[in-house]
Amino acid sequence: MAIVSGYQKMKDYIKQSSGYKLISRWANANTLECDDGKTLQSKVGGISGISSSLTANSTTQAASTNLTNQLYQNLTQLKNDFSNVIRFDGEGTNIDITSPDNIQWEIDAYNSDLRFYNIGADGIRTITMNRDGDIFDSYGNSLRNLKQSFQDGVNALRNKCISCGVTPSDSTPTGVSNAIQTIYNNRYNEGYNAGQSTYTPKILEGTGNATRNATSYSLNVQIPAGLTYVCASITDVQDASGYDDSANWKLWSVSTSWSYNSGNGIVSFNIGVGGDTYIGSNAKISYKIMYVG
Repeated sequence: MAIVSGYQKMKDYIKQSSGYKLISRWANANTLECDDGKTLQSKVGGISGISSSLTANSTTQAASTNLTNQLYQNLTQLKNDFSNVIRFDGEGTNIDITSPDNIQWEIDAYNSDLRFYNIGADGIRTITMNRDGDIFDSYGNSLRNLKQSFQDGVNALRNKCISCGVTPSDSTPTGVSNAIQTIYNNRYNEGYNAGQSTYTPKILEGTGNATRNATSYSLNVQIPAGLTYVCASITDVQDASGYDDSANWKLWSVSTSWSYNSGNGIVSFNIGVGGDTYIGSNAKISYKIMYVG
């Protein structure tokens, strides 16, 4: 008898004391063949379960219809959201995109310009980028030209820094700013050091034999001429004496003074002795002079 195509469906039962029971015969997924000739194991054997989680990250779990429905709902919502911000204009060629913060982008299909509109309380501000990559503001000013103008200004400042003795690390605002700070520091330090060497006070102390005059003692001390700042004092007087006709020794220091002659650099000290007196000839004057220069 010939073997015909197709198959006959049937159920096998086994007779038991309580009656007939349906037989479930053991089978293996590697021996069950599908219509395409592949085994059941090769087609679905790698699936370990079914998941409805949006955050699951498994290569052995299948997605449930609940999960696919949730994804469908999310995509539908995303489509609706995009339909609110992306649209074709009245010409049917330009694409307009409006962001939630009210910034509108427009892609011009005619000349490929990309325009950005910021619609604020103070009006509409526009930035346009053409097919050559140049950018223009609302007034038609090329931002490329503005950028070049800015860089030209930075370069001019850089060249000025170089002429002042400091070369910036690069032609950027930061590089020029650092160079300006270096110039400032150098000039400050140079001026400070020059001031220290020029204007640090010099102090001269000593004692000299006084010159006896009719009614005073005097002492001249040489320091540099042409000074602006000079101060001096008499710190001590020794052996300054006077006597009258009755031979009673007396000492009268009536006044003291000093002066500076910037023309010849002489500091003159003077001690005036008053009264009808004959002054001694061995007086000494101690002094202290401080000057800048």
